[in-house]
Amino acid sequence: MDDSQESQDRAEAVRARQEPRRRALLDAAMAYVMEHGLDGLSIRPLAAALGIGHRTLLYYFGSKEELVAEIFVAFRAYDRHVLDVNSAVLASAEPQRAVEAVWDAMSVPEQTGYWRFFFEAYGYAVRDPERYQAFLDGIVHDWLTLITGHLVAAGIAPEHAPALATLALAAFRGLVLDLVATGDRARTTAAARALAAALVAPRS
Repeated sequence: MDDSQESQDRAEAVRARQEPRRRALLDAAMAYVMEHGLDGLSIRPLAAALGIGHRTLLYYFGSKEELVAEIFVAFRAYDRHVLDVNSAVLASAEPQRAVEAVWDAMSVPEQTGYWRFFFEAYGYAVRDPERYQAFLDGIVHDWLTLITGHLVAAGIAPEHAPALATLALAAFRGLVLDLVATGDRARTTAAARALAAALVAPRS
């Protein structure tokens, strides 16, 4: 084995040993920004909140920009989990009740941190689409694929389902943004119920 290969093998072994610690720090950092937001994020206060020195955080992630990019990747994994859960909900009941159940699950106060970070991250990514294009694509198209499939299963013509899914996704997220901004659960829930009914209403 030549020196370069041996050096590469040692580096990979070190990375493998460090990965659990790195993963734990990333999870903790994502929890921190979901509570405190991205605006004004600074390495030193974040490191202090995680109980480590800022140099340790930089050792694992290089820079604040690289850490934020990693947090976005981690959030996409979390969002895909949310997607899987809601896919199961949509498949478990008749269409109107299924849509209502998704709203009920996603609008509970426990989801507020998720949604605050979602909308902040969306705006953050839109300002730098070159860096975060994968995030932007996935956060839209993964959900459109799910919604389109369930609309077709509910009897919507395949040629109409993508446009209707786009409208449904935009309306749902708009209602959640309204809820997060105003706290008006009664009004937004009533609107979500109307959306659910409209999605499955017969079409001429």
